Amino acid sequence: MSEGTHRQGMSKHRLEALTDGIYAIALTLLVLELKLPDLPHEATDAELLERLVALWPKLGSWLVSFLFLSLLWTSNQRGFHYVKKVDQKLTSLNLWLLLFVSVMPFTASVLGEHGNLFVGAAIYSLNLLVLGVLGYLHVNYLVGHPELQEPLIAPATGRAMKVRVLGTVVCAALATLVAFWSPRGSALVYLLMIPVFLRSRTVQLRN
Repeated sequence: MSEGTHRQGMSKHRLEALTDGIYAIALTLLVLELKLPDLPHEATDAELLERLVALWPKLGSWLVSFLFLSLLWTSNQRGFHYVKKVDQKLTSLNLWLLLFVSVMPFTASVLGEHGNLFVGAAIYSLNLLVLGVLGYLHVNYLVGHPELQEPLIAPATGRAMKVRVLGTVVCAALATLVAFWSPRGSALVYLLMIPVFLRSRTVQLRN
């Protein structure tokens, strides 16, 4: 790459491909935690149902994690729609975001196994909180630098992009606070992400 090309900025496509790959791997690893304990061949329907019901903490952890990562990935893709080139700051923010995306399967596993304990719930909530904050910083930086955009992001679209990511930050922050009083109950806060997720699907890209 020539010096002039470097000054102008790098192509977004390699960073976008890396981002999609990390999200895809993380989303795949999440479901691997849903393992049914071994049952004897002579097991009854009641025993199987009991084992399935016992999986609900892991199922809840998987669902919340899938929704959260889906929200961030959707926001990221909408942002890349407007990216003409990436600079060092935007690349760094994206890589920091991917760092905490890649650890999500581990913290989700901790929540699924030990969500009744404060430490288990807090580790997971903090992971999501950091992801939400980094997602907001990523969007905020892109919106504030029109030289990186093509087409330019309209003010109303920029505000909508920020609000969607801030929804995940609020959910994670509330869950972290609730975990001090009720570790298992903090998981219920993440139900607020469902309307955020549904709302994000209805927002149309605007030039």
